[in-house]
Amino acid sequence: MNGAIDEHRDRVREWVAASEDIRDRFGLEKALGYVVGEKLYNTIVYGDQIAEEIGQAEFENLLSEFAELVNLSFTRDEIESYFKKTPRFGALGHVATEAEHRLFVEKGVVEHSIITEATDAQKADQMLRLLREGQGI
Repeated sequence: MNGAIDEHRDRVREWVAASEDIRDRFGLEKALGYVVGEKLYNTIVYGDQIAEEIGQAEFENLLSEFAELVNLSFTRDEIESYFKKTPRFGALGHVATEAEHRLFVEKGVVEHSIITEATDAQKADQMLRLLREGQGI
């Protein structure tokens, strides 16, 4: 089990390091979209599977470490601003335009309903609380 924990921790570190490179090359919004809107979001979405693999306590530690690393790379104001203006999460959240996303929804490639909106709102709340806790607020 320790190998799996180490793999997840290494992956989180790689994601945060990559977000710093993305920030330098493509800007703040793309960087936060990648590390928070995609990677942290997906870590929470697949949390039950990850917790089954490494244990619930280790998963909670992993989330705390993830938040700590994000908070070291981005300011509180940058993170708060990201959440105020982000329309969606997941991989398409930071790579697809609004028009592209609408097309994906219209063609049935991406599900979009009140249920997916509510689920995303819950995940956003969970991410924001996690990041705020890491900032001591």
